[in-house]
Amino acid sequence: MAEFPSAVEAVRAALRFQSRIHEFAAADPEHGRVAFRIGVNIGDIIVEPHDIFGDGVNIAARLEGISASGGICISLSIHDQIQGKVDVDVVDPWRASAQEHFSSGSGLCGRHWWLVQHDGDIA
Repeated sequence: MAEFPSAVEAVRAALRFQSRIHEFAAADPEHGRVAFRIGVNIGDIIVEPHDIFGDGVNIAARLEGISASGGICISLSIHDQIQGKVDVDVVDPWRASAQEHFSSGSGLCGRHWWLVQHDGDIA
């Protein structure tokens, strides 16, 4: 769990994190690689000395759960905040074959987005 002062900084950090993990794991056999999923959302949170919680955190956790392995899933509000500010390709899962997964009881409603790096790999 991490908190950032802006959507742009959060997404850039997520991209750097996934990129570095991919670099570190590149030499490992594919079946033994560790892959992280990241969900990014903007919303109200409650910060306590050793914890962060609230609706913003809950939605980010759900986005993480539907993200591709090694990928990043962002909410529409994050997408709106980073448009034109972060150099990534965005895939609309409602137009992709993943639509079944999103409508199969994930508990999420509305539109959610995946970030994809320009080389075609899921960021």
